[in-house]
Amino acid sequence: MDAPDKPSFSLGRKFRIGTQVTLTIVFVAAVVVMLNYLGGRYFLRIPLSPATSSQLSSRTLSLVKSITNDVRVTLFYDQDNNLYPNISALLKEYHINNPRISIHPVDYLKNAAEAEQVKVEYNFPTNMFDKEKNWVIFATDGATNAIPGKMLGAYTYEEERQGTNDPEYTRKLVGFKGEMMFSSVLFAITNPKPLTAYFLQGHREGNPADDKNETGFNKFASLIQQNFIIPHFLSLEGTNSVPQDCSLMIILGPTSEIPSNQVEKINQYLTEGGHLLALFNVYSIGHPTGLEKMLAGWGVMVGSYVVLDPQATFSGIDIKVTQYGKHPLVSSLGSSPIELVYPRAISAIDPNVQIADAPKVEEIAFSGPTAYEQDNPAATRRKFPLMVAVEKSAPSGVVTDRGSTRIVVVGDSIFLDNQLLDANPVHRDFATSALNWLLDRSVMLQGLGPRPVTEYHVLLTTHQLATLQWILLGAIPAGLLLFGGLVWFRRRK
Repeated sequence: MDAPDKPSFSLGRKFRIGTQVTLTIVFVAAVVVMLNYLGGRYFLRIPLSPATSSQLSSRTLSLVKSITNDVRVTLFYDQDNNLYPNISALLKEYHINNPRISIHPVDYLKNAAEAEQVKVEYNFPTNMFDKEKNWVIFATDGATNAIPGKMLGAYTYEEERQGTNDPEYTRKLVGFKGEMMFSSVLFAITNPKPLTAYFLQGHREGNPADDKNETGFNKFASLIQQNFIIPHFLSLEGTNSVPQDCSLMIILGPTSEIPSNQVEKINQYLTEGGHLLALFNVYSIGHPTGLEKMLAGWGVMVGSYVVLDPQATFSGIDIKVTQYGKHPLVSSLGSSPIELVYPRAISAIDPNVQIADAPKVEEIAFSGPTAYEQDNPAATRRKFPLMVAVEKSAPSGVVTDRGSTRIVVVGDSIFLDNQLLDANPVHRDFATSALNWLLDRSVMLQGLGPRPVTEYHVLLTTHQLATLQWILLGAIPAGLLLFGGLVWFRRRK
């Protein structure tokens, strides 16, 4: 009789092998968990394209990493919208660089119940969603701000039927302003001190409350609110003074004289580190407002004539400004045109002289070299400055609540009215940059302009399209089946 088979391994050896396998599995699992843990917190991400719309600028990174509050971002958006992938990818970058910023997408078309819950949670007015359906909502303890989707794209209008009496225009997406808007609202809701802008009134200035007429400035006032600045009206009559909480004073093209005592109050505000956006226009030529003399004390000369340029104009009464200085206020504009209507020359009184403790005056926008004074067309054609930026730090040893004095002076106010602010998106970009520079929100300036959106067009003939369809739907699947059949044939035995 055959002897019974002996076990291959003894009981002790089986135990040792089982223990070793178990410990190996546990060790490998621990290594995998550890690598995932470290990889989630310490990683290197390299953008493969320099034009990627989700890469954050260095200034935004410094802002995002400084946030210690919990910020909840609700992406209340139609996920089939052409901007949604860019918005979602960009917000993920914010979350990756600071996990305190959490992202919660809500598609109001696919999840109506959750959409209604969002409206109730934030107590938004019902009519808020009538004209604009898509919103990006930022919320933290005690502060909520919502960005309408239409503000996130930069658009241009292209004429489709050129040379016809009834041309048709198509709106084309050319830029994505997500980072500029998102960083602005993050700065606003995490800043404990609200910013306020006061519109000077009483001297026939532009009306920020007028939303009925094209010459009103209600859309400019709305733009200020969209930049998370609270607008107010300001009267300096009688004993009224500039409020202590005035972050920015705006003077929209006065056409009557401002009394000297009120001009003195404005000058005192600037001396204490105030911020001023002063816009002039053609209607005050020959009627000094009192600001001209005051600004001369800050190194700014306001011209008493209109500048025209026949080689750079849209309608003959304006100047198409495409030449800018190197100032951070205009650095993001590139060569995008601003349309100034009958602008007055605005220049530094002596740009070549730098005196200690004197204001720094920089000319930042210019006409072309073929411009001339309207009343003197025979004069030599030359380039005229049309805007200046002024900055003056507080004297050594003096501390002011407002910081450094900053002034922007422009030779036209009409370009920011309801009609032109809508007609030219570059005007909005300039106004936003001016607000951010005046309020010293430098994190909003450099590297935060609209990012270009590139379109790729593939032109195929009918024959080429049919060939491509056959390759994708026929040749490639058939090739894979043939290769699999050959492998089976060789291995069938």
